[in-house]
Amino acid sequence: MKKLTLILTLIIGIILTSCTNSEFQGEWKGTYTGKADKGYWSATIDENGVISGKAESPFSKLTFELTGKVNDNGIFTAVYGNPAHKGYYNGKFTKDTVIGTWSNPKMNFSGKINGAKK
Repeated sequence: MKKLTLILTLIIGIILTSCTNSEFQGEWKGTYTGKADKGYWSATIDENGVISGKAESPFSKLTFELTGKVNDNGIFTAVYGNPAHKGYYNGKFTKDTVIGTWSNPKMNFSGKINGAKK
């Protein structure tokens, strides 16, 4: 019985370890650019790949909450804003950089994003 308990504990530990500790975990910051708006963003990625941060627009003088998820391959999707200014970030993280696109369909704004790990 002790042997079975030890084996099950080891298996559960291995499973939990493999499901956490995103290689993209940490602090990130960058810029977004486009014809109608440009600004700055910063975010934290936790051990599960959950993205939380903010995007700041000097154009509109607003700061928007940024939330999303990055998968094990670095592909991410995130949402920013509020109902009046809701937009999307999509792209790819690498070990030290991130590139992608952003869009705000309601305002017909779009552009590129880039950034780096702090």
